Amino acid sequence: MNQRKVIVIDHHSLFSGLIVDRVLGIEQFTRQQYCAESIDIHSPFALYNHGKFLKDQQGWFIFMPSLLAQDPRYSDAAI
Repeated sequence: MNQRKVIVIDHHSLFSGLIVDRVLGIEQFTRQQYCAESIDIHSPFALYNHGKFLKDQQGWFIFMPSLLAQDPRYSDAAI
């Protein structure tokens, strides 16, 4: 069974979507769980990361679709 999903980005005048292989679920975090630690600089997601949350001794890095939408390489590819 295909588990692919589409994440919709609605940022200013850019409407686009990202196809992801699967969604593991939804997590809720508090401000106290936020950590300003960034993902490894060599990661392809480094430019679109804004820290992480720590929950149950596991780190959840934050992907910011708004940062992706501001990248001209992404908006050029989306046209």
